[in-house]
Amino acid sequence: MMKRRVFQRSIVLLIVLLIATIWATAAQAQTQATRPGEQGELDQLFKKARENFLRKDFKDAAADIRKEQAFVKQEAGRATGEAKQTLMTSAQELNKLAEEL
Repeated sequence: MMKRRVFQRSIVLLIVLLIATIWATAAQAQTQATRPGEQGELDQLFKKARENFLRKDFKDAAADIRKEQAFVKQEAGRATGEAKQTLMTSAQELNKLAEEL
């Protein structure tokens, strides 16, 4: 029962990471302030966090997620309208995810 619960929680966390990536990518595409290469850096952070999570290195995964959250929050400061709100929601979800890890 405990293993099943851990597995279910892991799946939920991976889905949240995927959703956060999609939100960040979509919102970033809507802002003109993004410098070239930043999206690649964000993608690398998500990939690293996922790898750490799968290795059950939750401390490093949480640290990577906090870096992602800071980046998304910074992008929210540059965005406007719906993109800004989407990024702020994503940043809050990333913060919550890091705390849970």
